[in-house]
Amino acid sequence: MAVERESLTEKVATAIVAIVRDRNLQEGDALPPTADLAAEFDVSRTVVREALAELAGRGLVRRQQGRE
Repeated sequence: MAVERESLTEKVATAIVAIVRDRNLQEGDALPPTADLAAEFDVSRTVVREALAELAGRGLVRRQQGRE
């Protein structure tokens, strides 16, 4: 039986969901900037952007142009 491994992007997406939950962020509240999230998770900003895109695709976050 094959065991699926979670990608780095999926791990960061899960961590971002935890931030939303732990900080009790509500609809319309801003997440920390991409650069801050990248530093917090010790990943590239590209990985954070991919994680945010995945969450946006699931309707969990809304991305706004110019908000990094």
